[in-house]
Amino acid sequence: MTATTDHDFLIKIRRGKQVEHVQIGAGQPLPEITFDFDLEDGNVRDYPLDRYVSAMTLAASEPSQDGTGASLPIRVTVWEGLLGYTVKAQQATAQNAGDLELQFAVRRTGPVSFFSIAIYGSMTVMALCALVIGALVFVGTRRIEVTLVGALGAVIFALPALRSVMPGAPPLGVRADIVIFFWAELGAVIAFLCSPAAGYV
Repeated sequence: MTATTDHDFLIKIRRGKQVEHVQIGAGQPLPEITFDFDLEDGNVRDYPLDRYVSAMTLAASEPSQDGTGASLPIRVTVWEGLLGYTVKAQQATAQNAGDLELQFAVRRTGPVSFFSIAIYGSMTVMALCALVIGALVFVGTRRIEVTLVGALGAVIFALPALRSVMPGAPPLGVRADIVIFFWAELGAVIAFLCSPAAGYV
């Protein structure tokens, strides 16, 4: 059964600097409209601990005889569901009487943050192991072996593969990449190069 209304009214939705007007006519089905959120007070560079805030203001009014809209009470039901994120909505104080302002606090879910940190930790351990193996071969403690060289080469390609399966697919260049991934990849390459170089020392 399609929901309808028995009178005309207008819904004004403000998000950031954009204002949308949704006209609803009497006897017509209620429209289904999709809007994008403007995320503020956050930066994806803080992945996987990035947090955002978004605000939305809603107001309802019906036409009056004098041409000015009569404010209507408004009630909003929020479904806090977004894959990979936790969304918490709360009512804030609106600037204009009759408006309803909602603030949404958005952050990544606990499992996403945990596995992202775990993968970055795995990268660190892999790079350290590669450096230890490369150093042992370079100083002559271990002989050059095909198995060791193959393992060091595999680490170089395994690190980008791990980076590509990060939960939430963050863009390359977040702070965690600068602090961990790039250095881990560089360390793996140095370790790999140390093994052949040991034969010439």
